[in-house]
Order: sequence, then structure tokens, then C-alpha cells
Amino acid sequence: MILTSKSCPANNITLERLMAQIDRQKTIAPNTSISTINSKLIFKNNGTADWLREKTEEQKNTLRVKCRHMGEEKRQRDIRDFINIYNEKSTIIEARIEEKELKEAKIQAEKEKNILEINNLGGKWTKLNQIYSFISTCKTKKLKINAIKAQITYRKEIEIQKVDTNSKHLFKKSPDLPELTENLKKLIQLEQSSENREEHVEDMETNASTIANDNHDNDVPMSIASDSNNNVTCIMNTSIHEVQNDNLPTNYVGKHILHIWDEGSNKLTEYDGKLLDYNSSTMTFRVAYWNSKKGHKFHKRLRKYDLTLQESEDDLKSGDLKIM
Repeated sequence: MILTSKSCPANNITLERLMAQIDRQKTIAPNTSISTINSKLIFKNNGTADWLREKTEEQKNTLRVKCRHMGEEKRQRDIRDFINIYNEKSTIIEARIEEKELKEAKIQAEKEKNILEINNLGGKWTKLNQIYSFISTCKTKKLKINAIKAQITYRKEIEIQKVDTNSKHLFKKSPDLPELTENLKKLIQLEQSSENREEHVEDMETNASTIANDNHDNDVPMSIASDSNNNVTCIMNTSIHEVQNDNLPTNYVGKHILHIWDEGSNKLTEYDGKLLDYNSSTMTFRVAYWNSKKGHKFHKRLRKYDLTLQESEDDLKSGDLKIM
């Protein structure tokens, strides 16, 4: 072994020389095959030519015939190797496809199971009192946790509720019941906030042609004429407490208002509104809004919103609400 290893080069220059020879053969004949280059280099590098010179013509002919047979055998062996490699790759691909299909089937089964759980819980919970109602009637902590997890999973996997990066932790399946409950509450609040924002933008962007075709019988003027034929001044300093003390909040029903708020884009927008009704039990005004600066006007098909007395008082004090 030691004597044999003495003939080995002391560095790895041999491989570099071989690659240089391959590059040269590709430069000389760019369309040549790798097998041809391999045969030429083996013939050149192992001293085959010198070895053949020592043989007789009969021996050379015998060797050539044998090499042709061996070449065909090698070609057939290469074909078999190629087929085996192809079959192995095909088996791997088929296994991966089967694994993917099984995974997708498992995901689909989990989704169907989740939908069934949601149906058994009375549907998707969209209000906070639905959470409290279920928790108060549920007997075991495990049932409470599983139910809230099902609601969170439904929002994440089935509805694919969109939240910002800072809120993605709300979908985490924590084993802690208070944390799960709080996460579901925040998801419901985020959804409600998003829906209200979308509906409001849709209402404010009412189709101009629809507005133009409306007869505007119920339009409210920017100011209301008094008996003296002078415009009524804006009630800038009116307090909701004064309305409550007079016990006549319904006197403001039908009044025109100007209301300013932030729609979520850090830009304050002023909208016209009309106080349509007042609910004494909930102390809430029913209001319709439109944007007169965009050419919109009041009409019956505007979406209605609730405005509580407390909200009205706060906005009156801040100057964001004006009653005309």
C-alpha cells in the first residue's frame, strides 16, 4: 500500500489538469458528447496508445472488436442506469404528490370539522355577549377552551380574517382561558371596526347618478329659516345636559348637524348629518350622514348610524359636532 501510494501526486493539481483537458475538448468540438470526451481522455491519460504499439495487428484487431462489444454493453448499461434513476425520481415525486394530497385532505377534514363545531356552537360569534353567554352556561373549563379555540380557528382558517402584523398573535391557541377569551374579543372588535369603516366609505362614495336622480324631497337646508325670515344661528354651545334637563331631546329630531371625525387615515373629514330619531330607552340618536363637499345630498337610502348622548356631548365640547 505504501509503495503504491508513492506514485500519487503530492497535491490536487491532477483534477485541475483534467478539467482543463475537458474544457479544451469542448472548445475544439462544442457539440461533442460527454461520453466521447471521457473515452478520449481515458485513452490519452492512461497510456493506451503506447500500450497498443507493442501489440501485433492481429491482437489490435481483436482488441478493437472487443472494445466495440464493450462499448455497446456500456451503452446498454448506461440506458439501464438512466431508467433506474428515472424510476427512482418518479417514485420520489409520486410519494411527494401523495404526501401533499394527504396533507391537503387532512387540512380539508380539519376545516370541515371546524365548520361542524361552529354550527354546533350556534354559528360564528360576532358579539361579545355571545362569548359571555356561552361561558356562563358551559360546565367545564375544557369545553370553554375548545369552543373559543374553534371560534378563533374559524376566523383564521375558514374566513381568513385579515389583521395587521401587530395583531397576528391573537390567533395563537393559548391553553389559558382568559387569554383566549381576550384574543377572541379583540378579533371581534377588529372585525366590527373594519366593517364599519368599509360601510362608511361605501356610503360616503354614493354613486353620483343615483343622487342626481333622487327627487330630494327630504333634503335638509344648511340653515333653517325662522319666523323673522333670518337664518337660525348654529347652536355652538348647546349642551346635551340642557337637552336632558328640558326633557325634550326629541326637539332635536330632524335637525341638521355637522360632524367631524377621523376615518382611520389620520385625516379629519367633515360630514353633514340629520338627526332622524331618538330612542329614549337607549338615549341614542339615529343619524344619517353624507358628504356635501363631494356633491352628495340627503336621501332616504343613506345608511343609518347610532349616536349616543354621551358621544354627542363629548363631540359638542370638543367642537367636532355642531347642531344647526
